[in-house]
Amino acid sequence: MVLHEKEVNSFLSATYVFEHLEGKVGELCSSQLAVTSSAMPTAAPVIMAEIKLNFEGSMKPLNLRHEPVADAPSDHSRSVALSKVTLSETSEGGRAMLTGESSLTFQPGQTRVFEFSSTLREAGDAKAISATFLMTTDLFDLEYVHTFEQSSTPDVWWGENAVKKRIVRLNATAITVLPKPPKLELQFLGLCDQYYTNEQIVLRLEVVNEEDTDAIANLDVRLLGDGAPTVRLHVAASSSDDADGQKGSELAGTPLGTIASAASTIIELSIPPVDLPAVYDISMKAIYSLVSELEIPIYRSMSMQLEVINPFEANYDFSPRIHPGPWPSLFTHVEGEDDGTEIQAHGLAQKWCLTARYASFATDELIVEDVDVQILGMNGGIQCYTKKLTTIPEGGLRVAPKSLEETQFETFTQKISLDDRGTATLDVSLAIKWRRDGEGSPLNTTILAVPRLLVSSSEPRVLAAVSYSTKIPSMIHFDVTIENPSNHFLTFGITMEPSEKFAFSGVKQSTLQLVPLSRKTMRFRLLPSVRGEWVGPIHCVIRDRYFQKVLKIAPTEGMRLDKEGIMVWVPPDDDF
Repeated sequence: MVLHEKEVNSFLSATYVFEHLEGKVGELCSSQLAVTSSAMPTAAPVIMAEIKLNFEGSMKPLNLRHEPVADAPSDHSRSVALSKVTLSETSEGGRAMLTGESSLTFQPGQTRVFEFSSTLREAGDAKAISATFLMTTDLFDLEYVHTFEQSSTPDVWWGENAVKKRIVRLNATAITVLPKPPKLELQFLGLCDQYYTNEQIVLRLEVVNEEDTDAIANLDVRLLGDGAPTVRLHVAASSSDDADGQKGSELAGTPLGTIASAASTIIELSIPPVDLPAVYDISMKAIYSLVSELEIPIYRSMSMQLEVINPFEANYDFSPRIHPGPWPSLFTHVEGEDDGTEIQAHGLAQKWCLTARYASFATDELIVEDVDVQILGMNGGIQCYTKKLTTIPEGGLRVAPKSLEETQFETFTQKISLDDRGTATLDVSLAIKWRRDGEGSPLNTTILAVPRLLVSSSEPRVLAAVSYSTKIPSMIHFDVTIENPSNHFLTFGITMEPSEKFAFSGVKQSTLQLVPLSRKTMRFRLLPSVRGEWVGPIHCVIRDRYFQKVLKIAPTEGMRLDKEGIMVWVPPDDDF
């Protein structure tokens, strides 16, 4: 027979109370079941075979079995009898539960209080739902289900000698089980102020066990972000091959082994070089259990934002230079035969200067070991090679934060065929080899993109060059070279205007005719009136007679382009 307290007026009533509102996983939780018998004084005592307590949430069921000898109250005349019950974990039908034994004899008018102390195993909310009283006789089996209802009167916690303490809580039948506070600390060692692209990033994570006993731990690592690279994890204390085999953007359940109390272990997170700036989130979670409580998992989480920036940025100047070699003649040129292994260039040759000014955006002082140009592609039937003009001192160049450095490269190009008049372009990149300022720092290479370079076309161009006389003091040679890479006969008008800053000798006004695929140089001798400063502007006008347009003069070494014209540097007298 099964009866519910809503169906009958039972002489037995029960309350269940947790001593505290909250508890933590791994701690002891005290609770009391108080059963009151309101039977008539002349009634016989009632003996229950078992009382089953059911909970909602994170607590296991509790079975209290009748044991006449175990903890039986010696004085039945007392109105309140307190029994402290020892619980043990058992399993019934594959379901874990708590089991205890006590005398379940209820005298008329007596309140029996059963006090339990159990270890909290799982975080979450728990609530006592009901108590099921089981009576077993030779003639019948009876189950009486008493549901714990919320009451408006304060609940009571019973102490020794019937001392009671009121519990002022909204619902004393419920408890909140908090996760066990972790004492396993995660901390990074030797973090740099900033991390940069093109360098391998190695983060050293220290796992410190501050628990009172040894802990068996696993570690989850996640690297989050757009295009997050593969991460390799290495346990420094482990010598097994598996310690180096853990890699991926998400490393789950990597075993760290047993960490002794007050000891630590070092984990290395290796992130391969990335080419583009990015911001990643590193999320780590340690799941560990104490050797004394293996069934209770404890969690420790930590996250960190990792920003990767470009250590350098650069701007470029690509200016023409006068090629020292002679140009081939359209009328006398004969191309040789290629040997089949390497294509020989027979076309027009030109010289350029690529000036790269790179700035350090790093927060640390970096050591630049080398700066070079990498040729990625040649378009338009040309051959090309470069020559480095700026040298790096032995031991590297120290580049301070927010400083600007300059390097120059001569670029030589030549058309493969003399008959080719098409436009040619060059794709290059700037490669900076650098390292951090520290012993044993690895060498990294940062590749910076260079805008596509126009290195050849069929349009005529005018180059200006300057040199200093070795015979006449203070004399400057100003050379103007006109190139005609086209298939047409071109006529140019040349006008040189006088200036108050210098005197010059040479033609003041002239006409120059150039056959196809030829170039011509006209020299002016300048005698400046000042020393140790820039002189100009030099108003030399080159006009294409056929198209009636003025050609812009491109300056080379020792000159600069002012908004009014070309300026020439005049050294002091001692430097001539």
